[in-house]
Formats: sequence, C-alpha cells, structure tokens
Amino acid sequence: MRSHSFSKSRVAAIALAFLVSACVDTSNAPAELRPELERMDARDAAMSAEGKATYRALYSNGAKLSAFLSNTTVRHFDALHGTQVEYLGSDGKTALWYPGNAVPVFGLWKVKQTLDGPDMCFLYGQNTYNPVTDETSGRWECGDASLYLIGAAEVVNGDAFGLMQGRVPFRLSKENTTLKALAGRAGSKKLSPNKVNW
Repeated sequence: MRSHSFSKSRVAAIALAFLVSACVDTSNAPAELRPELERMDARDAAMSAEGKATYRALYSNGAKLSAFLSNTTVRHFDALHGTQVEYLGSDGKTALWYPGNAVPVFGLWKVKQTLDGPDMCFLYGQNTYNPVTDETSGRWECGDASLYLIGAAEVVNGDAFGLMQGRVPFRLSKENTTLKALAGRAGSKKLSPNKVNW
C-alpha cells in the first residue's frame, strides 16, 4: 500500500483551501473532506508573518522549493491517510513510510514549474496503490505544491530513519505524531531542527 499527501481526486476539492490568508467556505465540500479542509484552513490562518514569508518564497520559485526539500525527511498528517513520513533524495528518489507498511515504498519525486506556480510530482511503482482513492500508480501524479507545503508539518535534513536502505523502523500507525516521537521509538539519533516555520 502507498499514498502521498495528496492525490488528483483530492486536489480539485481542496485547492482553494490553501491560498495563504484565504478563508474557505467548506459547506460545499464533500462531508468526508470538511474536517481536513477546516484543519488546514486553521493552520493557514495561524501562520506567523515570518512563516507566510517563507511559505510564499518557496511557493513562488520551483528551484527554491526543490532545493529546500532535497535530502530531507518530511512528515505529513491528514485525516484520510494519517501520518506519512517520506525521504526526498537530492537525486530525485524517494522512500515513503506509509501507515501499516512493513517496508518503504520507493519512487521518484520532482518539482515541476507551471504557469500557476510549482507542482509537486511523485511516481511510484505499478504495484502500488492509494488506499483512500483505490487507484493504482505507475504514472507521474502532480498536484499544486501549495498543498504539499501547507500539509508539511515537519521537514528535517537527511534520511532521518534510513528509509532508502529499504527498511522501516516499525509499522507506522495512522495517529498524528511527531518525528521526535518516532525517532525516540526507533532509537534514532538526534534529528536536525524542523525547517518548517509556517
């Protein structure tokens, strides 16, 4: 099983929720997405001025975004997938630690510049699927990078859990947690500081 922090089926429903400083009317959203939209909108509204400046600088330039994310471990959490931890290599390779999986899911990642801003793109193997949408992979899937950024709870330097070695420390649960808590449970070395300030 695998997924990433967004899928094509969610992008259309959620896209308006992630304009910095924008409030979102969630009344027309599908019922299963409303709690997630409200949580992400609240996170957006709570951004500090410094956080908004960092976020905008990254979102305005695909090269800066790619450099910011290269060789990092990223933790996302959403109500549909739960906690996901992913290493984004500077060589474009990725390893995803997905809830319930006994091994990481390997793939590729890239930032693609579009007229509307950068997209985050992922390619996982044909034998993988998204358990929320029940769609198989094997092709590049791209979504607005603002979705990825606003959903990134933590970004730390390096492969914090050695995911590229083909192992996960333990089966990840869906519950919301932190990289520090996961590292403590895994007996990992000290993590670098969180690069996310939004």
